[in-house]
Amino acid sequence: MICVIMICSIVLLMTNILKEKMTPSAYEYYINNIPKEAEMSNAVTAIYLRYRIFDTLFEALLLAVAVSAVVYFASVWEREKEEQPDE
Repeated sequence: MICVIMICSIVLLMTNILKEKMTPSAYEYYINNIPKEAEMSNAVTAIYLRYRIFDTLFEALLLAVAVSAVVYFASVWEREKEEQPDE
């Protein structure tokens, strides 16, 4: 426990010492450019629908494929379990 606390303290200390300011930041870029690039006034909606739409769609597709695979393999496992005679 002491080692974990020491490591966390060192990481926090090093993060504060080695801060690097990026100019311009991504926040400033999105706030300044969203109205003209995405043609939307709401920044959250613009990021979600304009910049991240394919990421969101593929995540949903991946989730659907994973759920269908689990359902398929569970049904196969149940059928094999029913077909085996009890010993």
